Amino acid sequence: MTAGIQTKPAPYCPDCGAKMVLKRPPEGAHWKPFWGCSEYPDCRGTRNIGPDGKPEDDTGGFAVGDFE
Repeated sequence: MTAGIQTKPAPYCPDCGAKMVLKRPPEGAHWKPFWGCSEYPDCRGTRNIGPDGKPEDDTGGFAVGDFE
């Protein structure tokens, strides 16, 4: 399920600017992988993973910067 997800470099949180960590569901769970802020629970910023495996930004586009 997480094959094809671009994990390096990690994206930055849209809320606080910290690096994000990839959150993967346990087997049998009914949710998809997503990027969560490494400063959780102080920050609850998240990013969805786009169809091409790159993180999406807040507007549904792709994160700007580190991804080529």
